[in-house]
Amino acid sequence: MLRSTPEVTSMLAVTASLLALARPDRKFHHSFRHSKFRFADIMENRKNDLCLDGNSLPTVTESWCRGQVGDDHSSLCLGVATILNATCAELLDEEFLQQVVRRVGLANDFRGARIFGAEANHMRLAATNTIKGGMFQDPHQLAAALVHFGRSPIPIRTYLELGVLSAWTNAIISAFFARKADGRHEFHSYAVDVSAQWISKPTLTILSALNGSYVDRASQTYKQMIAETQTSPRFDVCFIDADHSYDSVRADYEELKRRCVRMMFHDVVDFDCFVFHSWGGGVPAFWAELVSNVNRSRVNEFTAQPGIFPPVLGIGVLSPSSATGDGQADSSTWQRAPMGAGFYGSTPKAGLYKWLCNTGAARAKSTPLQVFCES
Repeated sequence: MLRSTPEVTSMLAVTASLLALARPDRKFHHSFRHSKFRFADIMENRKNDLCLDGNSLPTVTESWCRGQVGDDHSSLCLGVATILNATCAELLDEEFLQQVVRRVGLANDFRGARIFGAEANHMRLAATNTIKGGMFQDPHQLAAALVHFGRSPIPIRTYLELGVLSAWTNAIISAFFARKADGRHEFHSYAVDVSAQWISKPTLTILSALNGSYVDRASQTYKQMIAETQTSPRFDVCFIDADHSYDSVRADYEELKRRCVRMMFHDVVDFDCFVFHSWGGGVPAFWAELVSNVNRSRVNEFTAQPGIFPPVLGIGVLSPSSATGDGQADSSTWQRAPMGAGFYGSTPKAGLYKWLCNTGAARAKSTPLQVFCES
């Protein structure tokens, strides 16, 4: 029989809180009132089991969430608090992190199962959803990527995300990375976009509690942040998820590759990006090229997504170059990626590829898809 100890009580409380998040129709105050999730107790009982090296955790607790955010953001706030107060073992448990993402809620996208597959039932309810809420992530992919970082002994003190939309993904990743800081430095995160119109005030409040802030990409602040005035990278992790055209993601990479130790890219296998009109192969084409220009040992891909074909989304992680310690490629000159594997028929223009080349995407600027289709 399992004995009742403070640790067991805390574990049961975490489970109860996560189960409460599975009921998006319940009011925020109601779910908290019937939960035994007491973050202060968990902090006290687990203070020797935290992944931090001396820093105090950001102050995001049950009572803080109740006082600072409304019903529409309760799942995000409690998801952040759950990660901040999880054990180190839980932070390396993909199923635990998947459940956190599901109960925070996926963005209510019109594509439904086409983008989220078997996870579509975890989209936020239309009645409570706006574009200012929900995560455009597959729980399997994001959880696996976070565990990849969690297993690394390298601390994460600074995190920059380029292209954040509602910034819900930024908040969850920031909470996880805050647990990977060390006692000598505070953790800081930066949510960068061309506009903050989709970021709600409650979300900004949560980001602020995580030592995070929104930065306008056109601002002088951002220009100073990425200025090459230092001899070492400024950001421990950069996540690029902005404009998904080939030219744009390539430009984003070139802008940040010397500023970031490790780099993440979203939608690296997204079929919609690949064929969308005028996007020229998009992020998948760029990612294929990047992989072709670095040592394969630097590349990790998290693309599992049950119930979907062709694939969408996908996270790619690039480890630092052994020569430069940042995200620069290993090839001295940029090599185009081969785009011929898996032909259907006797020629590159047969079957599926004939259809791809007729979508209009191939006519967009000078891109790998254009070169391939005109060959």
